Formats: sequence, structure tokens, C-alpha cells
Amino acid sequence: MNNLFKKKYFLILIQFFTLISFVFLIYVSIGITTKDPAFAKILRNTNLANLIVWSYWWPLIIAISILFGRFWCSICPMELVVFIGSKIGLKNKPNKFLKSHWLITLFYFLILIVGIHTFQIHRIPQLMAIYLIFLFIFAFVSSLIWEKRTFCTYICPIGHLLGFYSLISLKKLSVKDKNICEKCNVKDCINKKNDYKLIGRSCTSEIYPAKMKNGKDCILCGQCHKSCKKDNIIIKNKNRSNYLFSR
Repeated sequence: MNNLFKKKYFLILIQFFTLISFVFLIYVSIGITTKDPAFAKILRNTNLANLIVWSYWWPLIIAISILFGRFWCSICPMELVVFIGSKIGLKNKPNKFLKSHWLITLFYFLILIVGIHTFQIHRIPQLMAIYLIFLFIFAFVSSLIWEKRTFCTYICPIGHLLGFYSLISLKKLSVKDKNICEKCNVKDCINKKNDYKLIGRSCTSEIYPAKMKNGKDCILCGQCHKSCKKDNIIIKNKNRSNYLFSR
């Protein structure tokens, strides 16, 4: 696992694959709709796109978060979209309102009350597709306004929820030797000159791996694996000193 994270294009290629997969799910969902509540329940359990998103993907990413932390965020296509937008955008710093997580609370309200209970986006494929399109557009527009990974850190409701699940996960990102970090002069993992590199970015969640207490805010993007010239970043067991996976 650690060796895979160090591979230059491994996670980006998977992000591209998941992006294509979501585009495909959106495409095959357009035009499939109904105003009959009874038939909507049938669509919920028979339409392939609905089943993939609500019956398989959503429970799976929760299970993965409990086992490995926010691994879904490693391969989430939103992170790729946000990177592209932030690289060409205005790069404004997030304000106090964003950092308060009230926008995430509003997002939860809209998804649960308006999206699911009112419009039944979890049952009607076309409405689910519209929701996914809106999410991609919102992620890209917000990245044009705010710097780095503001959407992933302060706006995305999915990532925030997975962050809480990751608190009980078996694994976490850490460093092999904190003394190496203390002696490092360049600290590429948090150096602002690396903020917008495609490969080997500094942590755009503004986390210093050597002082990270838990993995709640770490999206396991793998960039610090590549930026660290000392090869000092590791994913390991939370309760044991051994490496997560043998090399």
C-alpha cells in the first residue's frame, strides 16, 4: 500500500477512472424518471446506477473508512476537479464561516431534507444524476474562488462524515521517525511553494504529518508520500508500531 502511494501517477489514474465512472453513471441515469412514488421504490431497487451509488458505493466507502481511514478521498474524482480549479482560480483564503463548518451543516440539510425526503434523489435516477452534476459544478466553482483544497476540507459533506468514521479506523498516516522531520530543513510536505504541483504537493489540508494526532482531516491524497525526500511518510497500524503492509 505504501509503495503504491509513492508511485507517481497511481492515485491520479484511479481518480481519472472514478471520474469516468461517475460521468457514465450520470449519463445512463438521464431520462430515467417517474412521478409515481410506488414505481420510484421499484427503480430504487432495480436501476443499476441507483444500486451502484446508494446500495454499494455509499456503504462501501463507510466500511473502508472504518478499516483504512479516508481512503475514498484518495481516489475521489472531486479532489482532481478541485485541484484543477484551484490551480487556475483566485486562491482566496477560506473565511471564518467556511472554517466553522456551517456550510457543511447546510449541505447535510439540503441533501437529507430537500434531496432525499422531498425529491427522492436516492430513488429516481435522473434526479440523482442532477444532484451529482450539481456537486461537481459546485466543487469546481468553489475551487475557482478559494485556495487549495477548501472544498474537500471545509465544504464536502461526504468527506467530513468519513472523517468521523476514520477516527475509529485501524490505520492512519504517520511518519517513521519524528526526528527526521525535525531535522528536515525544506519540509516539502508543508512547503507553500509546492501547493499547486500535480505530483508531490504540500499538504493542502494544512496538516504537518509529524504532528498529526488523528486521521480525521487527512484525506490520504498520497501527495506527502511523494513530496517527502526523506521517505519518512508511512501508513501504519494505529495500535502497533509495525508498518501497515509489508514491503
